[in-house]
Amino acid sequence: MKSTAILINTSRGKVVDEAALIKALRYKKIGGAGRDVFEKERLPTDSPLLKMDNVDLTPHIAFLSEESLDECTYMSIENVEMFIKGKPQNVVNP
Repeated sequence: MKSTAILINTSRGKVVDEAALIKALRYKKIGGAGRDVFEKERLPTDSPLLKMDNVDLTPHIAFLSEESLDECTYMSIENVEMFIKGKPQNVVNP
């Protein structure tokens, strides 16, 4: 990666070798990192990532909003109603 690159990981924590990332950030091998997942979920309070100016960390809850919870509730109710009517929807394995 270029020294100006910014690594973004929002998939799974173990996709990125955290020790190697910390080393790359310290020695300016990459420009920065953005993460909402970590090798060890809950990021330890002594993690160097928490003290680095070139790192942005956020909680892994992007989907969790009032709107998404309302939509999940609505879809669940609708699925049950349609099943009772004999017209199942969102069937994964018919």
